[in-house]
Amino acid sequence: MTINEYLEKKYSKSTLYSNLFLIKRFTDYYGNKAKLATFKDVLNYIEHLRKNYDLSPKTLRHCLYGVKIYSIIY
Repeated sequence: MTINEYLEKKYSKSTLYSNLFLIKRFTDYYGNKAKLATFKDVLNYIEHLRKNYDLSPKTLRHCLYGVKIYSIIY
């Protein structure tokens, strides 16, 4: 099952695009290592977002949710 198939089954179209964006942001940051990311890697990713982007705590939670969805699929 692909990411798109999984998301299409679970979410509305607007939520699907939002989640795809969050997953892409994470996989762009870690590249091929995203599938093997540890808890510490995820914390480093959130720290990277906090330092390099002006994101609200709510947006950071959404980014973390994208990582969670990615980890469920892989």
